[in-house]
Amino acid sequence: MKKQAVRLGIEKLLKSPKMLRRKRVAVLSHHAAVTHDLLRTVDCVAAMPCDLVRIFGPEHGFWAVAQDMEGTAAAIDKQTGVEIVSLYHDYPKQPAEHSDEGIRQWKSELAAAKAKLSPTDEQLKDVEVLVVDLQDVGSRYYTFVNTMANCMAVARRTGTKVLVLDRPNPINGIGVEGNLFDDPRWHSFVGQFNIPPRHGMTIGELALFYAAHDESYACELEVVEMNGWKRKLWWDETDLPWVPPSPNMPTIDTACVYPGLCLIEATNVSEGRGTTIPFELFGAPGLDAFELAERLNSFKLPGVGFRAQYFQPTFQKAAGQICGGVQLHVSDRDEIQPYLTGVVAMKVLYDLGREGKFDFSWRGESYEYEPTDERQALEQLVGTSRFRDALTDSNPESLDSWIASWTEDEKTFRKERKEYLLYS
Repeated sequence: MKKQAVRLGIEKLLKSPKMLRRKRVAVLSHHAAVTHDLLRTVDCVAAMPCDLVRIFGPEHGFWAVAQDMEGTAAAIDKQTGVEIVSLYHDYPKQPAEHSDEGIRQWKSELAAAKAKLSPTDEQLKDVEVLVVDLQDVGSRYYTFVNTMANCMAVARRTGTKVLVLDRPNPINGIGVEGNLFDDPRWHSFVGQFNIPPRHGMTIGELALFYAAHDESYACELEVVEMNGWKRKLWWDETDLPWVPPSPNMPTIDTACVYPGLCLIEATNVSEGRGTTIPFELFGAPGLDAFELAERLNSFKLPGVGFRAQYFQPTFQKAAGQICGGVQLHVSDRDEIQPYLTGVVAMKVLYDLGREGKFDFSWRGESYEYEPTDERQALEQLVGTSRFRDALTDSNPESLDSWIASWTEDEKTFRKERKEYLLYS
């Protein structure tokens, strides 16, 4: 198959770096932001006629060595000698003793850690241009775009220009799937903006969308567009090298199912972290893998099948334990509806737990810096309480009604995003 040639934003900037000439520059980026020749964006910027003063790193750290919800510390980039400022820090765990004073202290520490998701004004005040080059994966939960948005908010206050170097949405720019938020209470770092779980936009398009929809993010903004990218393209249909942007996003197949299977993070079920195929594999100790596969396959979901599989995670949930589960096999990636697939998987797991087939529970720990008594992981991920209500309702029409409501939300979002799309 002939690959579509795509020129990235960073590669266009390399050809014409005049907008950075004699400027004090910072870069928000990571190891996955590379050119066709595998040169890092930070090295490319450092070689330009500007003064690179600071590097900011998102969740997982610049080199993606940290797991999900693990903080990273400041460091010096060995190649450029420039400081890497972490914009994702460890957050305090809920105290074992639930005294009123202990909970107050914990919430105060959570809020302080959450504030560090943004750079300080002082860290951008001496910067004339903030260059953003991050490889996103096309799902609302993936936090890199929210780190970009947080930087945009600070840049608005400090008068710093934000220059976004665009990259492809690896799961194409056509697919839009899922519901919008119906309650502002559920917004968090995995959902700062009212967009569906699969949004079908590039990081540059999202920056334009954010700036237009909330004046808090309306900084001086410019997007360096790609050449050659078409909305219908999946990553492996381009000539670009794939670098896993985070420890549990190894392949395009992973990115394809992630908009739905990330929902399992809201439970005690393993989403496959600690295996070689995270999010394509899920299960739990005590689960009958064959019964799980049979129930999932009975829904006849488009573009995907489920195969019984036992596995043993090496870390995180159920580490060292044998789990009964399934592997997703995508038969048609243009037909699969990953969010629907994830919702159905959650329903089957919940029902099996309710029937006493295995020990199912909702996530008990705080999720993305939010106190558990204010926002739980499920609502943060889906943006509504309707899903939880439908699962606990014995009437199956409740879930069907919620799923049917996505059509209108998707239609609304397609209209809202239209003027910010940069590619055909």
